Amino acid sequence: MPMTDVYLSLGSNVEPELNIVKALEELNKILEIKKVSNAYRTKPVDGPPQPDYCNLVVLAETDIDPGELKFSYLREIERKLGRSRSADRYGPRTIDIDIIIYGDSCIDSDEMRIPDPDIYTRSFLVLCLYELSPELKVPCASLDIGKLVTRIDRKGLVKLPALSHEIRKFVQSHKC
Repeated sequence: MPMTDVYLSLGSNVEPELNIVKALEELNKILEIKKVSNAYRTKPVDGPPQPDYCNLVVLAETDIDPGELKFSYLREIERKLGRSRSADRYGPRTIDIDIIIYGDSCIDSDEMRIPDPDIYTRSFLVLCLYELSPELKVPCASLDIGKLVTRIDRKGLVKLPALSHEIRKFVQSHKC
């Protein structure tokens, strides 16, 4: 399979500074990380009372197909970092890794939806995607990320410059 650009979202509200770096270490073993967006603090969506999340998006290249990437690799990284999937899908988590965009793929099945429909409801995703690729067109919808970013509600989005800097420094030091 040829190398394909993939955008992954990473989120954590349990020791996020530690767990996001650990997730990046694991991702670095299976993907070629090209860029990382700024990190943002966001309020939890639905679910029980819990700490705010730390979120960011990674642009990487892979030759692993999307199903295998999600179910064999990303879920294993989540498990390794202590994530347990419970009935409450909006509960606190050590790490959450989702495929947001995978090349030009359009997948709509019971198991997986790519592009991730959260692009249209989570402002941090649009902002992070724009930071990484301002000319990006969302596959299947042919939506320009540059236009979407002008429409998002940035209320509640708090940029985390110190964490963003540390994450970029980590990624830079681990590039081959």
